[in-house]
Amino acid sequence: MNKNIIRILSLAALLAAFACEPKENIPSMEDYDLISVSSGADLAFKAIGGDGVITISPIDEKLEAVSQQSWCHITSVEGNKISVHVDEYGGLESRYAKIVLKAGEAEAVTVVQQYGIIVRTFDPKDITIKNNAQDVTIPYEANETLVNAVCDADWATIIVEPEILRIKVAENTSKEYRETTVNWNFGEMKGSFSLVQFDIAEAGLLGDWLFSGMGGNNFTTKYELNGTLSESADGNGYSLRLVYQTTMDVTFENVVLNKTQLMLPLGGCIGKRGSYFVFPIIAPGAGVTSYAKATTEGYLPMELKKDEEGVWYGTADMSAFGDGVFRFEMWTSDTHEGNSRSRMALKDLRMDKQ
Repeated sequence: MNKNIIRILSLAALLAAFACEPKENIPSMEDYDLISVSSGADLAFKAIGGDGVITISPIDEKLEAVSQQSWCHITSVEGNKISVHVDEYGGLESRYAKIVLKAGEAEAVTVVQQYGIIVRTFDPKDITIKNNAQDVTIPYEANETLVNAVCDADWATIIVEPEILRIKVAENTSKEYRETTVNWNFGEMKGSFSLVQFDIAEAGLLGDWLFSGMGGNNFTTKYELNGTLSESADGNGYSLRLVYQTTMDVTFENVVLNKTQLMLPLGGCIGKRGSYFVFPIIAPGAGVTSYAKATTEGYLPMELKKDEEGVWYGTADMSAFGDGVFRFEMWTSDTHEGNSRSRMALKDLRMDKQ
């Protein structure tokens, strides 16, 4: 064996190399005539993979290197340098590959580590935008560039940039509702969200509506409220004003458009009827209801559709509320205290564009 081969490798490096091995498989210092790794010991790669070099102290013997993991490749061994290539990795946990080095009768082991993907911020929700051409940008914070994001729409082009997922959306010249699903992944982390292009103003949905439902004894009486749907002053939402004869004038603020659903917010005070403050809620039955028994958070979805003549109408999706009934409840203050006086409980809600 060549006398120039250095036979000392630090115990700390050896123990680190086998940190992930079962205890009974960890070799002792006596198991190897050791080669000294002068640089590149315990190489570490990001999940995206790449290339690196392990350099050992100069030797006269021919050097051999073998990787014990299929994702870590020895691409060349030249003199005292070992070139390593690591494949892209989609996992979330770090992984390790042992590299066994041999020169004559001397041996050493070093470790190549590859970090898992670390995603700190990325939680895209369904997005609805208007018909003009525009860029949609979704920021993310991770230790890697977004691995992949695709959709099948020819009107949406996805561009992955460091810390930004950008979607270039073409103008919707037809003015009709259109939607695509964006599928994304950070390695093994996968998800999707909807991108909708739809402008309710250009679709003719702003303006006058007739809001109706069945109420009274056994819900046999039809009640009709005149409605007006308009954009919020800040342009970030909508409001729906409802007038019942001369006795009630209330306005849902912060109405949200979710695809083709108008989401009417529940629970907050939306106006007055005489000396009573009005709260929209979902609760069982037609009688007086305690606020504690009501659904007072979230939204009532009104699904918008076109009839055979192309006229818009909306119906309420009550499936999430069980046997709940939409109600306008009354309190004597602008907060819900004590029992309310029920003034209107409605089933079979409908909106018709006027």
